[in-house]
Amino acid sequence: MKQTFVEKFVANKGLPNEEFSLKIPDNTTLSIDLKTTLDRIQKEGLNTEVKKVLKKGAFRNASAEICLRVFEGAAQRFLIKDFNNELADKIIQLLEKVHTRKNTVYLAVANGNGQEEFEVTFKNNDQILTPYSLINQETQNSLMFTKRELIEYLMTKDIREVL
Repeated sequence: MKQTFVEKFVANKGLPNEEFSLKIPDNTTLSIDLKTTLDRIQKEGLNTEVKKVLKKGAFRNASAEICLRVFEGAAQRFLIKDFNNELADKIIQLLEKVHTRKNTVYLAVANGNGQEEFEVTFKNNDQILTPYSLINQETQNSLMFTKRELIEYLMTKDIREVL
C-alpha cells in the first residue's frame, strides 16, 4: 500500500509515537497517541488539510518537537470531539478564527448572571510559552494560556457564541 504524504513526513522526521492528552472537566485525562492520530486523520479524510500545513516552509527543517505540535493539534481536535461534539465545533471555530488574526475575535461565555465577553488573542511566536490570551471586556483582566490550557479551560465553560 502506498504511503500518504503525511505518513512519509512522519517516517522521514523520525517522529516518536508521542501520546497527546487533555484533561476534561471531571479531571479525567483523555489521551491519544501519534499512530492513532494518524489513523484518524486518514479515516476522517483530513490528509489534504494536514499536508497543506506540513508543506509550509516552516516545517521542512523544523525540529521533531515543532512538527509534533501539528499532530498534537489534530489529536486535540479528536479528543474534544470525543468528549463533546457540539462544544468541539465552537472551540475549533474559535481557534481557526484566532489563528487567522485578520479580525478581532470575541467569545461570549455564560456565567451565573448573564454572560461574560472576552477578546481572544494569539501571538504566533514559538518562543512565547503562553501565546493565547482571554481579555475580559468588562474588567480588562487578562488570562494567558498555552493551546492545551485554553482548550481545557474552554471545555469547562458554556460557550454562547464566537464573534
